[in-house]
Amino acid sequence: EQQDLKQLLQQARTVAEAAGVDVRDGGVNFYVLLQLLQALFVNHERETEQELIQVADETGFTMSEVSELNDVFVQYWNAELEPGEWNHPSDRLRKKTITRSSVYKLLRSMGIRLDHSSKTQIDHQIHKFSGEQLDFHGCLRLMRWIVDVNFASINST
Repeated sequence: EQQDLKQLLQQARTVAEAAGVDVRDGGVNFYVLLQLLQALFVNHERETEQELIQVADETGFTMSEVSELNDVFVQYWNAELEPGEWNHPSDRLRKKTITRSSVYKLLRSMGIRLDHSSKTQIDHQIHKFSGEQLDFHGCLRLMRWIVDVNFASINST
């Protein structure tokens, strides 16, 4: 990882030098730092996209279905935010998770009735896929599980 960072730093210096910035001293000035941060952000975005493609393949959902489910997931995530938190610039890097309560609301909106036993089953799956709260990858896995086991006879609705 340290080697990757050194390589990105060298690339940032090269870009800065090509733009006419003096980088002969080998230090890190503002422009080099800006290029480095941009490269790190792009790498993070690529890794995130690759992880999503992997989970989509694992669950058998098409990218169109993933996109639709993500829209719904983000709506529930936004509903959980405190006033003033919505659309904060750090949201792009922040891992989005929803609470069990939001998962229950989502499932009810799909026409699933939740009694104590079914909530226990869902809680177990949430914990298995994501831990205490459900992230989007866990949500995809949960939806696949719901379909595969025909949870609450979802396949007949």
